[in-house]
Amino acid sequence: MTEPIISKRLNSILNVIPHCETFADVGTDHALLPIMAVKNGVCEKAILTDVRKGPLETAKKNIMIYLPEYSEKFDLRLCDGLEKINPFEADVIAICGMGGNLIAHILETNRSASENCKKLILQPNTCVDALRKYLNDTGIKIDNEQYIVDENHPYVIIEAHYTGEKTEYSEQDLFLGKFLSETAEDEYLEMIYGKMRHISEASRGSEGNVRSDFYNELSKRVGELIESRKNN
Repeated sequence: MTEPIISKRLNSILNVIPHCETFADVGTDHALLPIMAVKNGVCEKAILTDVRKGPLETAKKNIMIYLPEYSEKFDLRLCDGLEKINPFEADVIAICGMGGNLIAHILETNRSASENCKKLILQPNTCVDALRKYLNDTGIKIDNEQYIVDENHPYVIIEAHYTGEKTEYSEQDLFLGKFLSETAEDEYLEMIYGKMRHISEASRGSEGNVRSDFYNELSKRVGELIESRKNN
């Protein structure tokens, strides 16, 4: 049996998929994630969605290359996001490799599906803070976050589920991530620190003193977290 080679990013996402009946991969692209989930016995079947025909054709080819004997376990659907996924149909839904605002939009357009699954796995390439805010505003609880670097690109993987309850988050918490600020390795804090210092300097004279002060305070907080870890 041929096995696909998957990236550190995809492998990290694969590792947080719990055993389930049905796993949905939204924006599946090459289908390597659901292929490995089925192959490893993580899920019994997989729903693969994409808004374009091309990625679904690639997905179909990869299924026949890597797992032809289990091709009946894969349900490929041409649709926009969660459009063709029914409530309670998928136990675990993954939306990965796109912007945080787009992920939020996909969740919002079919809340009956996103709110009635057991687990959401989200990996935004950008606008992580905006996605965190959306999740909290709509009662989706963040259970864990993981920070990884794959080929020099930083990624945050969010595990969440719907509870209907909101958590008190400050604006700084939305930028840092409550879990990551407490549990991530120094590499994450140093990345955030550099980013905040850059934004702080760039905001001077363009966004006003309020935003500049916010970024200054945030970079100060991160700097203190880094120093406190060094002293422990």
